[in-house]
Amino acid sequence: MGLPAGILMVWMTATVGAIIHHSWLSMLSGLLCLGIAILALYRSKVSKILLLLGLAGAGLAWLQRDITLVLGGLRSAAGFVAFLASLYVLRGIIQTSPALGTVQRGLDGLPYRSQYGAMQLLGFTFAVPLAVGAVGVIGPLISRIREETFREANAAWALRGMGLAVFFSPFTVAMGTVINALEARLSLPLLLTTGFITAFVCLIIPFLQGHCQIPTQLTDHFWKQTLRVFLPILVLVVTVAGLIHVSHLTALESITLLVPGLAFVVCAIRGRKAGQRIFKIASSGWQNMSGEVAVFVGAMVFATALSAHPTAAAYFTQVADRVGPGVLISVTVLGVASMAMAGVHMLVTTTIFLVAFEPHMQGSLQLILLGMAGLIGWGFGSMVAPGSPAFLLATRIFMVRRQRMAFGSNLRFMVILMLLLCLLANLV
Repeated sequence: MGLPAGILMVWMTATVGAIIHHSWLSMLSGLLCLGIAILALYRSKVSKILLLLGLAGAGLAWLQRDITLVLGGLRSAAGFVAFLASLYVLRGIIQTSPALGTVQRGLDGLPYRSQYGAMQLLGFTFAVPLAVGAVGVIGPLISRIREETFREANAAWALRGMGLAVFFSPFTVAMGTVINALEARLSLPLLLTTGFITAFVCLIIPFLQGHCQIPTQLTDHFWKQTLRVFLPILVLVVTVAGLIHVSHLTALESITLLVPGLAFVVCAIRGRKAGQRIFKIASSGWQNMSGEVAVFVGAMVFATALSAHPTAAAYFTQVADRVGPGVLISVTVLGVASMAMAGVHMLVTTTIFLVAFEPHMQGSLQLILLGMAGLIGWGFGSMVAPGSPAFLLATRIFMVRRQRMAFGSNLRFMVILMLLLCLLANLV
């Protein structure tokens, strides 16, 4: 099976290591990730900048004479790889739902403003469990629209809905990155609540302005089938919350552990063919994960070593004392967004900014705003940035021009949102 078998081994060793606190298993999962990352670099599937980032992290660890910093970064990377692998399984669960076809066909014949509203709502809703996988659900709805201008408008609204879901969905790499960087002091329920309120306000503003309309023409049957599609996700959310409460596992580890179990239950209900499709979807996603693994390895090794370097820590403390937490929060959101436009993956910049600035947040509110800065910058990248794989994939599947999507209405909307966050961060 090649790479899918390697990803499966990473998932098994990382998950079991987290459950039983077995350091050697966790270390093995990290070394497996390193091997996959080296293979990706050898095959030129990722930028050589990631190699320099990882080597810089190893250099910082060597200067401190502490190899455990590299191993710690590799273990963190393995946790992300296992989490992402489980998300591909979750994608298979959603995309094999018998009710999904009814949802996809339900938008035919809607007035254009109602269709815009439906695209934004569906993009938002399906991105909560699927993240970039929501493109696979919405793509057929948009790609069959023949008029280019109309197709681009629908794609823009769908991208906005998917980008807003990043603000609060625990089933995204973005939220996983923020949790991993800030978990020591972060109130996760408060972050999720803040993110949801922000996303909901951003979601309803276009409806209040009349740019799109609530699709009231959709039948009760449509909404019942939509709920049927999402029923496994609701079960997963409740189960994850319970496992976090009764165990030592984090949100990422709980999701990683429970998604395969959910898949077995779903397969038992839907039958053998559905199980084969879920496995095919997951293994297909795993086959193309080497680039993501390299990103995780490079970013986490560098961020872990940087955060422990005494000179770097002293420098960031000096800067924080001079400019204050508000400026650091502003630098985070603007830095993640601008670097994404320049082609740098959001995982790299979000990890570095959050790890560097977290110790200098003076209270829980500032810590939440720092987390939101990372999430909003990531959402910006998902909607408009050429450095975002989600954006590139969406524009290809939607069959729309990237330049028009990158410099359209979503860019203006997100710039305003980022400036409002910067203003709020410097007022509190």
